[in-house]
Amino acid sequence: NAPRAFHTATLLPDGKVLVAGGSGPSAGNTDPTLASAEIFDPATGAWINTAPLGQPRQAHTATLLPNGKVLVAGGKSFFRSVFPTSAELFDPATGKWSPTFPLVSGREDHFATVLPDGKVLIAGGFNTSDTGPSTELFDPAAQSPLPRVGLPGAQGRGGDEIGDQRFEVIALQCRYMIGLGRSKKHAIDVRAEQQAQRTASAETEGF
Repeated sequence: NAPRAFHTATLLPDGKVLVAGGSGPSAGNTDPTLASAEIFDPATGAWINTAPLGQPRQAHTATLLPNGKVLVAGGKSFFRSVFPTSAELFDPATGKWSPTFPLVSGREDHFATVLPDGKVLIAGGFNTSDTGPSTELFDPAAQSPLPRVGLPGAQGRGGDEIGDQRFEVIALQCRYMIGLGRSKKHAIDVRAEQQAQRTASAETEGF
């Protein structure tokens, strides 16, 4: 129903497709970044408007979680190059979005991958930080924010100590890959990630 680019399209468990965010036609000084979302039903060939995102965003990620919900994270607003740290969950059963705990580092053009344990790995991308965005994990099973953890070498927004959030910065060994434009793409060594988690757990016990 709305022309858009730099949006996400996510296949839902019922076979429908959720399209969210992106950038629409620019008109003067109006920010073209969209919050609108639509669902495509291949059985009828029809597009149906659904509840809008809480945060307009483009160049974000939308990840189908094992519980059937969709995690939308990161992206940016076109004007002023704002990189929101907010993240949202879409529930296909209700057709509504709900906020969840924010990213440590706002970013666009990043990767989001569901790991075998159901967590979501957020990596790479671009923001205005000289060091680039951190690598983070989202745990959809968590019922409360993760405790405050300080990890050596981890970069959070405004400092090295990570605040209370469900996204957890993890120290990874990353291999740089050729990216497009300004985005920084990484290939993640999962074994290094697992080792980093064990190290972080041991350090936390000493707090």
